[in-house]
Amino acid sequence: MDHTRFLLAIERGGRPSTFNHYFADTLQNKRAERLYKPLLQKATHVLGSKCQYVEVGEIRRRTVSKKNSEQVCEDILDTLTSYYKLARKRFVDVLCQHVISHYLLEGAESPTRLFSPEFVMGLDADQLESIAGEDEESKEQRQVLQRDVKNLEAALKVL
Repeated sequence: MDHTRFLLAIERGGRPSTFNHYFADTLQNKRAERLYKPLLQKATHVLGSKCQYVEVGEIRRRTVSKKNSEQVCEDILDTLTSYYKLARKRFVDVLCQHVISHYLLEGAESPTRLFSPEFVMGLDADQLESIAGEDEESKEQRQVLQRDVKNLEAALKVL
């Protein structure tokens, strides 16, 4: 848990930055989508074709007629949305790699190092059952469900 907190502190406490080229792609797609949606509403279908057209003046109105504050807000929103989409994926990957893979499964001090193949092969059936077996409630539920399946199959044969 300490390493998880460490990774979270880095992610939340540091200056947002990335070197991943998907950030620019995502940001450009966000900006394009913001322009595309209103233009699609203004598009005119060409009869007998799948083509649509938008007047050039409409494109200009959608890109030039914004107030500075509107443009800045849209840029900030698009940038933050793009960054945090990427950062979220990166954080999950790093968390899985460091905390789960290294500290829990594969690291030198991993609790699962105790369960080497040699150790597990040396356990008898009762020991294996106590370590990795089903709990009593699950066993009972499985038995009830198996009995229900047999009864339903028998009922189907009667029908």
